Amino acid sequence: MDALKVESLTFHFEQKIIFNDFSLELELGKIYALVGPSGIGKSTFAHLIAGHLKPDHGRIVLGDKEITKPTKDIFIVHQEDDLFPWLTVNQQLRFIGATEENILSHLKTFHLNDSMNLYPHELSGGMKKRLALIRALLVGARVLILDETLSSLNQSLREEILKEMIPRFRAQGTTVIFITHHLDDVKNYIDQVITF
Repeated sequence: MDALKVESLTFHFEQKIIFNDFSLELELGKIYALVGPSGIGKSTFAHLIAGHLKPDHGRIVLGDKEITKPTKDIFIVHQEDDLFPWLTVNQQLRFIGATEENILSHLKTFHLNDSMNLYPHELSGGMKKRLALIRALLVGARVLILDETLSSLNQSLREEILKEMIPRFRAQGTTVIFITHHLDDVKNYIDQVITF
């Protein structure tokens, strides 16, 4: 089985032990929700998986490759949009190497084709989230971590974006990990809940 494996993970921050001999195996191509109280280490876990932080002990393996540094195979979309303020919508997507054909197709699908020459400050909150998720789709990561990505939006807009995006992630075979406080929003889209 092709999987993302966390093996005997130990990690501390300052004097606090965040993980102690923690193991987990996630089947690739499935959609997960990662839930737990604030401050327990969910975002830290995401950055460990993505290779942004180095474990004190243990290892993270994607398929047959150990993750020891950031890789395009694992992509995080944060609550903040992480968009470049000096680039237009079209330029944001060209920056990651997307083709013009793919850009136009995705912008049309997600109702941003009339906004391709706008800058982030000219976009609504929902439009920024769509753009951030389109970028994630076009990067082609095998594992996508959505770290409270939609939490700043109202419930109806979160639902609208999930309905648009989830079928695309499934079609691409992308493994999605939602880190969320809004489990009710995603419960109809996920395959498994992981509780910290």
